[in-house]
Amino acid sequence: MTNKVSLQNIKLTTCTVKELEIVKKYIIEFQLDNRNLNFQLFTLVKYFEKIIGFARIVNHSSCTEICTLGVDEAYRNQGIAKFLIHHICKTITNPIYVVTIEPHIFRSSHFKIVTDMPHDLIAKLNYCTNELPVPQQYVAMMYIG
Repeated sequence: MTNKVSLQNIKLTTCTVKELEIVKKYIIEFQLDNRNLNFQLFTLVKYFEKIIGFARIVNHSSCTEICTLGVDEAYRNQGIAKFLIHHICKTITNPIYVVTIEPHIFRSSHFKIVTDMPHDLIAKLNYCTNELPVPQQYVAMMYIG
């Protein structure tokens, strides 16, 4: 069942230690990268104070990575992930990358699939492929604005 939301009624916030516990449950459910979780790296999407989406922003020496992005299943296909991605991309000046099995979500936000990427992303791609097996293929994507 999908819960309809108005993007006017969602807000982006930083994450607290307590809220990270809620996010961790989603991370387990969605089988996302759960390494080195730090509440300070997460941006949350809230709808009337309920966490309905999140993304972790990890700064590497050569780039910034959007990772561990998820939206509550009841709120998907309403532009919430795109809204979050656009916000993140507007606030970061480093090259931005993502490793994903859902490239269509990022294509509409001006990302393209790349094979030439920073070392940190090669390591992330290898980790995901080897430790988070799914039927879909992982790809690395770069924000091209």
